[in-house]
Amino acid sequence: MGHVAIVSADGRLLCGWGDPHVNVFARSSMKPFQALGLVMSGALEKYGFTEQELALACASHSGEERHVALAWSMLQKSGTSEEELQCGAHLPYDEHASRELLRLGIATRQLHNNCSGKHAGMIAAAKARAESTDDYLDKNHPLQRFILNAIAEIGEVDIQRIEVETDGCGAPVFGVPLKTLALLFARLANPEFAPQIYRDPLAKIAQAMNHYPEMVGGTARFDTALMNAFKERIVGKEGAEGVHGLGVMKEGLGIAVKIADGSKRAIYPTVLRALELQGIQATDREALASFAKGTVKNVAQRTVGEIYAVYGEDSN
Repeated sequence: MGHVAIVSADGRLLCGWGDPHVNVFARSSMKPFQALGLVMSGALEKYGFTEQELALACASHSGEERHVALAWSMLQKSGTSEEELQCGAHLPYDEHASRELLRLGIATRQLHNNCSGKHAGMIAAAKARAESTDDYLDKNHPLQRFILNAIAEIGEVDIQRIEVETDGCGAPVFGVPLKTLALLFARLANPEFAPQIYRDPLAKIAQAMNHYPEMVGGTARFDTALMNAFKERIVGKEGAEGVHGLGVMKEGLGIAVKIADGSKRAIYPTVLRALELQGIQATDREALASFAKGTVKNVAQRTVGEIYAVYGEDSN
């Protein structure tokens, strides 16, 4: 079971399944909007961050060598030590990278954390704004208040309605109605509908994610495959616990999905079926075939079932 909201960039709820008004913690799907703090602080220009590095600031990256190197580059450019990061360390999402660390007996670092780009960006933004960095994750830090206000204004939601708690990486996490998440992504993809002050920053973020989708996710990751397959027509970002948001450029739409039980395996077929129902087809459909329908295997690796999305009209 899940919930889907499809919203136009001008703010109309076009259709929904389940409860499109349900409140959800957007988790990492909010990262493109958290990156507004980085873009609007002037840190990109001050520290000479590249478009790739901006994409990494929006990422839940796989901890591959290329991701770690880019996060390290961001720290060096802003004069930040790895110890100043407060995201913690975990094994890379990428199986090969993870196995290599274990094989070589190398300890995981904070740079391997999927959120390290976001944290490097937040510290750089705080520095560019001449604000403290030791408490950059505090929800009352001026940078975090700026991000919260931006989300409220772009998403046209009362700031008092946004729940603010702590995410797995220690950064603030935002609870919003699902339709608000869809509107945010509609305006990320179509920034001309956002308040004037956010239009250029949103366009920069969407462009960076589309130009460097491999930095947003990584090898065999859904967001990377999605943006590659649609050839700069879609910008999308997954969040933990069965959340996904995406914006469609040409059609001026935002789609947000929440799988009720938090299942990751159900999110990809659900997102792709939502696009299909809107008549939105990938340029490279084959690249998404493995995500469109999941295979369930038992311990002996025999196929025992399939996972696919069924919407209301599919069951008629």
